Amino acid sequence: DYRVRAWNAAGDSLYSSTSKTRTFNPYEQWKADWNLPVTLLDNDDADADGIGLFLEYAFGLHPRVSDRSNMPSANILGSVLAMTYAKVRPELSYLVEASTDLTDWSSTAVNQGSGSYPTAWTPVGSSRNLFLRLRVTE
Repeated sequence: DYRVRAWNAAGDSLYSSTSKTRTFNPYEQWKADWNLPVTLLDNDDADADGIGLFLEYAFGLHPRVSDRSNMPSANILGSVLAMTYAKVRPELSYLVEASTDLTDWSSTAVNQGSGSYPTAWTPVGSSRNLFLRLRVTE
């Protein structure tokens, strides 16, 4: 709740009536900072780079410029499948999951790595198919 009161050389005003409002969460504030409506949907892609607005926020990308520079990358390193990504928003949860069939996903056998640019990895083993995905949530 807040009230407003103004003053200048002519004198003081009365207080306004009490108003209720809320502050933006970090994601909404980021949208406002880029002059985007805070009501834009997470999958909005104004810059047409194929990356939804929420993921642009999560990876620290510019929402108005087509840019893939900070997107996750995956590689086979010896006997492991690894994914490196930018973890730039401390209020978000980043979790790499693995699957052999693109239906059942689990993070149980995935070493999540650490730091601002973690490399998560899982052993390839004898599986002919192995996939990784990054789940980002608020």
